[in-house]
Amino acid sequence: MLLQGRVTPERRAAANEAAQDSGLSLSFYLDTLIQHLEENGGLPIFPKPRPQAEELPIQAA
Repeated sequence: MLLQGRVTPERRAAANEAAQDSGLSLSFYLDTLIQHLEENGGLPIFPKPRPQAEELPIQAA
């Protein structure tokens, strides 16, 4: 099943590097990471991010 999301370039590079170091595709690495978290206490719940000081000029659909 397709899962999409946006991350910072630094987070993407870190995930790609970890996947490569593991000898896995990025998709399989992320799926395995989520499985590992589920088996070891579950996925963390984070607080909502604080509003940015400046809104980005993105038009609504």
